[in-house]
Amino acid sequence: MNRLLLFVAPITIALTMAQYQAPMHPPAVLHIFREDVKQGRTLAHEKSEAAFTQKMMKVRFPGQQLAAESMTGPQQFWVFEPHESFAEVDKTMKFIEKTPGLESDLSMLAAQDGELLSDSREMYAVLRPDLSYKLESANNLPKMRMFDITIIHVRLGHAGEFTEAAKIAIAAEGKANGERPVVTYQVVSGDRVGTYLLFRGLESLASLDADMAGQKARQEAMGEDREKFAKLVGDSMASEDNILLRFNPKLSYMSKEFVAMDPDFWTPKPMRSAAPKPAAPKDMNKPASGR
Repeated sequence: MNRLLLFVAPITIALTMAQYQAPMHPPAVLHIFREDVKQGRTLAHEKSEAAFTQKMMKVRFPGQQLAAESMTGPQQFWVFEPHESFAEVDKTMKFIEKTPGLESDLSMLAAQDGELLSDSREMYAVLRPDLSYKLESANNLPKMRMFDITIIHVRLGHAGEFTEAAKIAIAAEGKANGERPVVTYQVVSGDRVGTYLLFRGLESLASLDADMAGQKARQEAMGEDREKFAKLVGDSMASEDNILLRFNPKLSYMSKEFVAMDPDFWTPKPMRSAAPKPAAPKDMNKPASGR
């Protein structure tokens, strides 16, 4: 089943910065960290990540970090930092650089965490309102428990066909009275050119039942554009992957406003962090970041 056709294949990371007021809206920029965890090292990795979270809380890091773990696909750990602009990203980096001892502490934690990983990736992605559906309604992330993320790689030179296919899917979703918001991000650094991330927030896996039930209505709503859509998708998309991610509140660092919308879920007992190890030599080539 093509996930772009379900353009429910998304709603997303409607994350918010601390100064946001309700309703909450998707950020313009996402700073994303993805880690591939070695088999059998999940618990040790969670303790290692708890040290990052506790450090951010202690220094009052001027941002937010939403942590999520894969439920399907490879054993992965994702962290999403929302920002209103790249200028805001720059401010968080300068905060790390100027806070005494913070950069060296994070380097030490990164070295310790690295022993538990088989791979990692850092990305920046920007919001694509033109490829999103009901963007103004994507404001209920604090009530969600997981999201369905679709990763699409578009062939070089075929972004136009992909955009046209996405707009056909969005129109069909509207005609079928789709209720779920669609929020789409385009990766601008850290992955191959033409990478798009589509998210859909889920309160539970039961939400997927309604998606499956509405598939026929979406296809019928596409009408005469169905064959055109199929050709555009075939011509433009190089690959498509779909995974489910479960939020981990113990490893997240969210604003008071965000947490207040569902405090029972977002304020669990903190995890005990991994015991610190001697600092590893600092990699002078790696830019400062929140991790």
